[in-house]
Amino acid sequence: MDTQNQTTTKQFKVFVGNLPYSITEAELKDVFMTVGGFEESEIVEVIILKEKDPRDPTRPPRSRGIGFVGFTNEESMNRAIEKVNGTEVEYEMRGTMAKRPIFVNAARPFVPKEERGSSRY
Repeated sequence: MDTQNQTTTKQFKVFVGNLPYSITEAELKDVFMTVGGFEESEIVEVIILKEKDPRDPTRPPRSRGIGFVGFTNEESMNRAIEKVNGTEVEYEMRGTMAKRPIFVNAARPFVPKEERGSSRY
């Protein structure tokens, strides 16, 4: 493993789960700004993980229902966990409005698959 290329900068990210599949990065950022009371400058990154449909690769990628939000400092990250965790997000499903709670936790550092070891036995 090449340790010289690893960044030592601490990242202040939260993992966001149970997202509606239709939510966009802009809408997720708005949830954090509205519910958490964040300024736009405190949120440095919003990512929603997407995947291609294996049955129809010509369709655009669809949300996996999870994402990450990055902050400028640890205080903002902790405030996001405290204020936004459990917030109900409205979305449209088959023409009706529905709500689902989103879950916000501190993001764990990424570990490449080959370094994680086997989960069997």
